[in-house]
Amino acid sequence: HACAMSAADLFPGAGQSPGVECWRIEAMRPVKLPSNFSGKFHTGDSYIVLHTWEHKGILLLNVHFWIGTESTRDEAGAAALFTVELDQLLGDLPTQFRETQGHESDEFLQIFPNGVHYLEGGVESGFKTVDRDAYTTRLLHVKGKRNVRVMQVTVCVESLNSGDVFLLDTGKTITQWNGSTASRAEKAKALDVALSVKSEEHGGKSSFHAIDQTGCDFTDDTVKAFFAVLNESSEGNEKEDAAVSATRIKSANEGGDDDEMSKSTSGAGAVRLYHVCDDDTTGTLTMTELCDRPLGKESLKTEDVFVLCAGGVVYVWVGKKTSAAERDGANEFLQGGERAVKFLDLNRLPRESSVKIVKEGTETALFKQAFHRWGVVAVPKPASGFSKKEEKEKQQVDVSALIAGSESNTVTNAFDDGVAGVLAVWRVEDFKLVGVKEAFHGQFFCGDSYVLHYAYDEGKRHVVYFWQGRESSTDEKAASGLLAREVSDTRAGGVATQVRVVQGKEPEHFCSLFRGRMVVRSGGKASGFRNVDAADTYDEDGVCLYHVRGRDGTNVRAVQVADDAACLNSGDCFILTLEARGETCAEDDVGVVTKQPPSDPRVLVWIGAGSSEAEKACAKMVATLLAPGVGVGSSRVELVEEGKEPDIFWERIGGKKSYAKFSRDDATGSDPRLFQLCDAKSGGVGITAEEVFHFTQDDLDDDDVMLLDVATEIFLWIGKRANENERNESLKLAEQFVAVAAATDGRDTETPITSIPSGSEPNLFTRHFTGWDITKASRTFVDPYEMKLKQLIAANPAVLEVHSLRKTPAKKETEKDDSFALPALRDALSPLKTMSLLTDSTSSPTKDDQPASPKAATPHATPGAPSPAAGVREVTTPSGSRVIALDELLVMDGGSGLDLSKKESYLSNEQFEEVFGMTRGKFDALAEWKRKDAKKKVGLF
Repeated sequence: HACAMSAADLFPGAGQSPGVECWRIEAMRPVKLPSNFSGKFHTGDSYIVLHTWEHKGILLLNVHFWIGTESTRDEAGAAALFTVELDQLLGDLPTQFRETQGHESDEFLQIFPNGVHYLEGGVESGFKTVDRDAYTTRLLHVKGKRNVRVMQVTVCVESLNSGDVFLLDTGKTITQWNGSTASRAEKAKALDVALSVKSEEHGGKSSFHAIDQTGCDFTDDTVKAFFAVLNESSEGNEKEDAAVSATRIKSANEGGDDDEMSKSTSGAGAVRLYHVCDDDTTGTLTMTELCDRPLGKESLKTEDVFVLCAGGVVYVWVGKKTSAAERDGANEFLQGGERAVKFLDLNRLPRESSVKIVKEGTETALFKQAFHRWGVVAVPKPASGFSKKEEKEKQQVDVSALIAGSESNTVTNAFDDGVAGVLAVWRVEDFKLVGVKEAFHGQFFCGDSYVLHYAYDEGKRHVVYFWQGRESSTDEKAASGLLAREVSDTRAGGVATQVRVVQGKEPEHFCSLFRGRMVVRSGGKASGFRNVDAADTYDEDGVCLYHVRGRDGTNVRAVQVADDAACLNSGDCFILTLEARGETCAEDDVGVVTKQPPSDPRVLVWIGAGSSEAEKACAKMVATLLAPGVGVGSSRVELVEEGKEPDIFWERIGGKKSYAKFSRDDATGSDPRLFQLCDAKSGGVGITAEEVFHFTQDDLDDDDVMLLDVATEIFLWIGKRANENERNESLKLAEQFVAVAAATDGRDTETPITSIPSGSEPNLFTRHFTGWDITKASRTFVDPYEMKLKQLIAANPAVLEVHSLRKTPAKKETEKDDSFALPALRDALSPLKTMSLLTDSTSSPTKDDQPASPKAATPHATPGAPSPAAGVREVTTPSGSRVIALDELLVMDGGSGLDLSKKESYLSNEQFEEVFGMTRGKFDALAEWKRKDAKKKVGLF
């Protein structure tokens, strides 16, 4: 009876707050899925996915309908029709996407950070509920580097190939098989998938193991067990030797190229525009190609519909005054009707190609780029540029498609100002939520995770955010997601929209909740796992430098950066807080000791020459918030213009250094875009390019080359592990990029191209990344896969005498009204099933108010500290008594006899400086929290 129901009844509350909402078509009507839906699609079904987010103070929406390969035609048609109804309910504002299994758009794939999972069956065949104690063995094929697809395949050796990563999940054990040519990034992505399966489906109880095809030891028990499971379903091979079974593994070429999954066809780069109008004389729709070049904005008429083919994507532009027949014709493209099929065939595009409906007035930047000089402001010609060389033409990437892109930025009005509702905030501490006092709402530590509940519209609507700091531990991040669901269930009846927020990518509404008081500090609470060598870390040297960004009092934020002049940026404002200091002595690099006089506490607001008036006002507001923390009244905040700094300003941040200097007139006129350029797998004869949306510094991949387009300049960031082919081909691609962009958006044909090696980023590059961490530039490369692997294996259940744990009675606990704890969360997440303890008070972001670290009630293993329960060796090789290479130190554990609390002491002096970017003397002079933070970042903590 779906037809008798209105769209408001079918999609109640849809699109009212940031997040992802999903519906599955069941009995020809949309049925909403739980808010924790993580991208697991059944191939026999069709789905509707609504993605809502904020950008620059406005609410943006994309609505996708996804069709499984085994979904019925009726279900697919119903999904298309309901998508149109949802679009109309939301005021015709969302951009609509048609997605088919295996051919999803990048926008769709990036909604699900752990990849899109394809599961067998569908609603008609009946679903199996998840029973965490009843396991069905399965083999998951993980394919793709940035946008990952996870496909369930037959559990047999023949399903493996040397180019990809596979996960064998028996329920109690998850084993990752790494093909010999799989990249580090692919392995690391697969680890994320394994962690998701472990925490979400097995309650954290399963063990994890990894097997590399290269150098595989077929006598190893883990390897033999892996192949034994794969051979169970192969008749005649049940007892086959592991080494013999491995000979049946397919090659990388037989496994298929990752890039083929999203590769554009030969016709994808052609930009074509068609006019669709209702013929009054015949009563039929006609479609005529417009051949005028270059395409102009004036070609689009508000009375008609136009179809644009650009970058392998079909955009259907709908004018505000189109007829009903023309609108029906536009929707036919979305539904894959006869006219759409003919159009795709005519343009040599696959019938699964992405189709997007774009309304007049809501055109995206990528749609506009197909038209010549659509709203582009001319920029002055740079003083100098990259000298182009004559290169033999070789088409590696469809540059027209690359520039056309595939991102949507549909805009609507913001749904809530973040002021009228009621906010509650908790910090994740030891697998529980500890309330944060209202006076400290908006103040975060980058080493922690938080859960926030916001009720608005007189308590009728709810949003639950879980914010994850950049340096927060893996277990805290996992706990924050589970605890967010608990908050939704207990405080909002399970109907709250849940939004995962990663530090540096906070949506506008999230920031508006704090009314200009959002501050992210360094440090945080230690991990809740008792076998993790960690401790609380806070800034204790009395000097803090904050990078302030924001356009008004609602979306401003301040992020603590290194106390270093190189972090400054003329385009923004910074705040320097200085605690009172007594008389001290300082030693310079040549050993000269000088006395430094005592100084009073001060708060200095540094005004960059290129900052706007709004940014200046924001910085002043944040400074008044920070001032009381160092004993300064808000009226004593000092404003310092760039170029007029007092001596103490430079003295307390390490002296004057080069930083990004420019004037307001030099600012770029458009948002920067980042692309990842990687070597194609087919013999390394070319490269592929993929855009990274909403990027941060963490998106820079040392295995590849990254192209940053800021309109007035093109930067090529060269990763430390990028190969020669990628370095050479990326230069050619950048030249083609400039040439094609000049013809489409009117930029200068002599736009400079600058190549930048990883670790040597100039200030004019780093200014496009919020909160750039300058310490990364001096670090030795640490394999992301090895780091994640080490953390995941460390979380495996320890081999202990279970009966000894059962003899220890659990402590009685009393919960506070403002605290939440999942009854079995610690037991599920902790590899040692340690006792659950509650703190006695609410939490605030000051060190003195932090509760004392609870003591473990049972034996536990701590790397570097002898424990009879875990069999960890005593320290037999004292710190500094032996020189050990970094790669060896990274994999050493408590059985090595080393003092693992001082791993850095085993490095040679040369490698120490290479790893940390400073001498041992300067490292030892750092505050304890800074030493710990530096060790964490290179894997030596």
